[in-house]
Amino acid sequence: MIRDTYPHSLNFDQGIIGSGTCIFSQHRLSNANFHEFAMNGYPLKFWHGDWFAAKGLGVCQLEVKGIDVTLFLSHYHAEYDPNHDIYLGHRVIHGLESAQWLNMTAGATDLTLYCGDFNTEPDSVPYKLLRNIVPLNDAWVEFTGEPFGGETNEIKENSFTPSSKSKAKRIDYIMYRAGPGIEAETVNCWLPLPNRVPDKPYSYSDHEAVAAIIRVRQACSPDGDHHRLPRGPAFRRHLSFNTRSDTVGAVQEAIDIVNKSLKTVDSDQTKYVLYSFFLLLILVLSFIPVVLKPDWAVALDLTLFVPRFFLSAFLLIFFLMATLFNKRERNALTSTKKELQLIIEQDYGTFTQSST
Repeated sequence: MIRDTYPHSLNFDQGIIGSGTCIFSQHRLSNANFHEFAMNGYPLKFWHGDWFAAKGLGVCQLEVKGIDVTLFLSHYHAEYDPNHDIYLGHRVIHGLESAQWLNMTAGATDLTLYCGDFNTEPDSVPYKLLRNIVPLNDAWVEFTGEPFGGETNEIKENSFTPSSKSKAKRIDYIMYRAGPGIEAETVNCWLPLPNRVPDKPYSYSDHEAVAAIIRVRQACSPDGDHHRLPRGPAFRRHLSFNTRSDTVGAVQEAIDIVNKSLKTVDSDQTKYVLYSFFLLLILVLSFIPVVLKPDWAVALDLTLFVPRFFLSAFLLIFFLMATLFNKRERNALTSTKKELQLIIEQDYGTFTQSST
């Protein structure tokens, strides 16, 4: 039983079907919370399921041998179609929100861990936001020196990989950031599970597990006094100093993606408005036969009841998508764009201040 090895656990039961994130730990968990991302796909894409899962950022605290650890974990929206990725803007929102939350807590804990299925590859914008805004260390990159390799999804050896899939991806990560007065390094990072469950014809999951060993120790300033190490705002500036140019580049890419997503939102609204008017027209026309044939009114009403029901249901859905949901998506993307621009302004300000 897993509880024999990991007696402490927490499942983030968010949304309608659950967020898909949980923790199993040898150490007692405390102060847990969950932040749902501003956008999580579309309710009309019910076969994807992400909107019903309520993807977000789970967080809890634990103490490991005197080290205060803050653990974050997420499951970002899936890509589904790499040739027409309509969810990239949503994953940019996921990456930015996660980076901001981690950035705000990195100076108040000894070690920040961020793990999960980010559904984003090492050359993608959400990944770049995480690596540079916080910034975070990627355990696999730190140990191997390579951003690729260690693929965790759609590998051909996995029993759940469709035969049509030909490109394996690394989209599952263990990332971390040492806090003030702490030094941390990745001692090992590997994929620990075999290709098949012992004595079974199937794999453990459609994703490969990722494991890492991170060595943590107290750091000291050159004069040996750890109390003089940077903390608070100075610590955050110290972290971002070497990644400033990469951060600005990633943020600019993210803004471009958000601008494209905003254009898509406008076209989607027009599409849903047209759908609504078309269905309303058909619904009104469905009553004409009853008016023209009053003797058959009852029979016609019974015959047309089911078509009218579905017409009314889809009319309501498309109307809500064109108004309430479309407004929510536009607001989330607009807010994300403002936050990204603020990061650029702060970075330039820090650069100017550091250069004078």
